[in-house]
Amino acid sequence: MKNRIHSFLDKHGLRMPDRTPFSKKNITWLKEQSFGFMEDAIIRSDLAISEAVDEQVKLIEEKIAALAVEDRQVRLLMTMTGVGYFIVMRLLAEICTIYRFSGDKKFSSWIGIAQGIHKSGEKTRIGGIGRPGNRRLRWVMVRCAHTA
Repeated sequence: MKNRIHSFLDKHGLRMPDRTPFSKKNITWLKEQSFGFMEDAIIRSDLAISEAVDEQVKLIEEKIAALAVEDRQVRLLMTMTGVGYFIVMRLLAEICTIYRFSGDKKFSSWIGIAQGIHKSGEKTRIGGIGRPGNRRLRWVMVRCAHTA
């Protein structure tokens, strides 16, 4: 819905006044605009759906935070720099149990954050992180590294 609103504004050559898309100021500005009967109805409908989805996301985030506070593993993993409760909960949901991996190298390879090593004869080339692995967790771990 937000992309549809952006597309609609681009089509009419308009930009939201505030730099943060869908801030309170931008939503108020958008509601004050008049594009015609049908376009106004579509934009107001998209905004209402977007607000409803945002409320649902907030409720689920609160439930995830409540679960995270109670879990000893989550509190321990959150002591790492750049790692928050949402990241830890995502990590635990994806891996199920850490004991299924025989070591840290197997785990980092499964996530896809192990360095690529290419050997040919006497030459060894060490590259960046590989593509194989769990994309979602690789993205999460890279974000944590940037934050840290």
